[in-house]
Amino acid sequence: MELASTARQPEVFVHELEPEQAHRLVKITRSTRDRVRLRRAVVVLASVQGRPASEIAVMYAATENSAREVIHAFNDQGFAALDPKWSGGLWFGRQRPHLPYRPCHPERSGNRPLREA
Repeated sequence: MELASTARQPEVFVHELEPEQAHRLVKITRSTRDRVRLRRAVVVLASVQGRPASEIAVMYAATENSAREVIHAFNDQGFAALDPKWSGGLWFGRQRPHLPYRPCHPERSGNRPLREA
């Protein structure tokens, strides 16, 4: 009888950083207002400190695969990998100006009348 063994994925770490790069990474973690960029920078910083992806995932409530993806992307693309990639999707502005405005929760809107288009 042969037991199926689960292969452990090899540990992934960020390549060695120059002091200027490390300083830039710390500056990003302290000054950015973008949550996505902050989260990715913190994952990279933890990897620079020698923490494995499994430990990073537990520390920051992420999955191991997402931590590995961020580390791989940073190794390949550098600091550009920290920026979020916003693309596509719908724009939820007034796309249909011919329709009147209706609040989502009429009971919360008080006695205000509906706006005319």
